Amino acid sequence: MRDPSNYIEPQQNYDLTTVERSVLEILAPGGLLTLDALARRTGRQVREVRRATNSLRAKNLAWANRRGQWSAAP
Repeated sequence: MRDPSNYIEPQQNYDLTTVERSVLEILAPGGLLTLDALARRTGRQVREVRRATNSLRAKNLAWANRRGQWSAAP
């Protein structure tokens, strides 16, 4: 479990699903993680994580590079 003091809440009030919130909490400290790594860390299926990351990208809360590594939006 992450230290809550390191987690930055999105400035806008987004309606996030449980999976989206879990993924965003893992991405918030920085670094680049693949869908497989996110799935392992959240304990969710890759399919669920893919749906969540795509939704977070649409809300401008996350982005992926060409290698499929995800990070929280700055």
